[in-house]
Amino acid sequence: MLALSQDLAQNRPVEAREHVRRFHTLFFSFAPDKSAIEDNINRALLMADRSAVAYYNNLAEAGYFNRLIAANIMQLTQVDSVICDFETYPYRVKTYARQKIIRESTVTERSLITTCRLVNSIRSNSNPQGFLLSLKTKICKPMKDNRIIRVLRALRDHAIGKTETYWNGLNARQRKRIVYGLLALFFVIDVCYIVKGVCGGGSCADFGNIEPLNR
Repeated sequence: MLALSQDLAQNRPVEAREHVRRFHTLFFSFAPDKSAIEDNINRALLMADRSAVAYYNNLAEAGYFNRLIAANIMQLTQVDSVICDFETYPYRVKTYARQKIIRESTVTERSLITTCRLVNSIRSNSNPQGFLLSLKTKICKPMKDNRIIRVLRALRDHAIGKTETYWNGLNARQRKRIVYGLLALFFVIDVCYIVKGVCGGGSCADFGNIEPLNR
């Protein structure tokens, strides 16, 4: 029994890092599907305390998940390193991770850094390492905005998603026609601005009244 207890104590740091890594992978990775998002979140919440619930509620109230679904965006999180301090209890943990925001046409990568604390808990099938995580620092916290801004952002993301879907449904010839048409339109607009700059108000500028420089 003593040897078993010593083995468990030695494995505790490894279990702590695995617990934190799994939580971040579940809690910060989303597919553009409501049921998939809820499944990931529910599994992650079994590994944390109410601080994770509060953070999730903030994201939901800000319309973060609705924008992901509307724009067909996938968010993947990969943990790079987990630094744990086991000299104090609760254990202090700092996590460095990368997030990929995957759209149909582009992939954006950003960093994610969180700090949290770990306390011992009861092991279970949903929490095999036997820890509870408490988020102390919230990175990428959504900005507080009013309802109008949230609606405008949702409409913008929905329009982007529809545009990307339409563009991906075109063949090469149709895409070339659209590109050439836009280039021609921009060319005409540029010419109009140039003519307007040289000939203000419909009559060309009179340069005859400009006196020569005195030498």
